[in-house]
Amino acid sequence: MDDKLKVLTSIISVLMLTSITTVYADPDVELDCSDSNSLSSAEMSSCAELGANQKDIELETYETNLLKIYDFAIPSQIDKKTRDYFIKEIDSWRIYRAHRCAHMQSLDRGAASHHAATAACVEAMIVERSRELKELIRIWSKEFSYPQKSSTISINENISKSIVVKPSLDCELTGLNICSNDNGRLAHADVTLASIYKNVRRVLSSGYFEKIQKNQIRWVKKRNSCQNDEKCIQSKYNNRIAYLKWVLAEEVKKSAR
Repeated sequence: MDDKLKVLTSIISVLMLTSITTVYADPDVELDCSDSNSLSSAEMSSCAELGANQKDIELETYETNLLKIYDFAIPSQIDKKTRDYFIKEIDSWRIYRAHRCAHMQSLDRGAASHHAATAACVEAMIVERSRELKELIRIWSKEFSYPQKSSTISINENISKSIVVKPSLDCELTGLNICSNDNGRLAHADVTLASIYKNVRRVLSSGYFEKIQKNQIRWVKKRNSCQNDEKCIQSKYNNRIAYLKWVLAEEVKKSAR
């Protein structure tokens, strides 16, 4: 078997982890995965595999919810290209996950241990990816006000497409006067920032964006420290928008080289 065929076989085996239940476990025996000390290497492999499967189901739920939000968003804000880009990103990420985890090897401890290590790699990547999607869903679900109130991320299939743009923050949970600002400047600045932030998320690598994300959290704390000082809030938005525009411009320069 040549090297290319070996790699392809490994990738296919990893992809199968997300669609099968277990290879080693006796179907008539329920494993207690919480007691790792009493498990054999084959049983540990099964538990790791089951854990990855469960996380993968959760990931698909996040992906579906995000696509629903894209479907019902204002056309001028989210066009078909953006949605198609996200679908392609899903496929690309799954291929990347399979390729990365295919190289997890523990040959000195046997095939079962190798299988467990691969499943653990898949699960870890799914958890990380799910965290990113949950953050995207949080941002998007707050940016658009839906006709019905719900405490969950899930969106009713029969929801109207007539959506009213609001600031990306939760008006009920903040003491800032962004939502009630008479001239609308603060709400406009918030929507502008949210739009630029999404573009930054779309074009930056995951590692670089993590730094921007942490920086964004610190910025929100600084904005909140303004309390009801409109000039202070406006200044914070102006500075943040200018910075993220600079980040995008630098990324465009790098791509053009």
